[in-house]
Amino acid sequence: MKNVCIWKTKKGWMGALVGDGGRLQRLVLPRSGRGEVLEALEGRSRAKIGRCPELEACFQRYFEDGSLNLPLEPDISQGTPFQRRVWAEAMKIPRGEVRSYGWLAARIGTPGGARAVGQAMGSNPLPVIVPCHRVVAADGGLGGFSSGLENKKFLLSLEGVRL
Repeated sequence: MKNVCIWKTKKGWMGALVGDGGRLQRLVLPRSGRGEVLEALEGRSRAKIGRCPELEACFQRYFEDGSLNLPLEPDISQGTPFQRRVWAEAMKIPRGEVRSYGWLAARIGTPGGARAVGQAMGSNPLPVIVPCHRVVAADGGLGGFSSGLENKKFLLSLEGVRL
């Protein structure tokens, strides 16, 4: 059975969906209320609500110093083949660096596919782990972010990117 975990960080309430094999399938970045997180996670799957202390500690540390030592294996298998290629390549972008949507499109063999890459990033089930916040517009603008541009700025700043 899948497990839904919800916890409070200094940025707000977060949550995760952990699959049967103990792999992280979905992550919800901080929201103002526990109910918002629960709604975002339960809409995806029937699951029991539990605790994930190692995951909670991981994100408490992340919001303190920007370091991420994920205790669970991420599962990006629920995406389309194109999305999985985009997400896998985005996971290679080093902390403290950014790349453009066009750069990412070229890296996966789809030059001119910046818009499609942006759509794949918008469907990212594991923000921070698949670091969509590190993908920006070609002109240096932030582009989009499913959790809002203020959160994107915060995450980039936390990881040492100067805006």
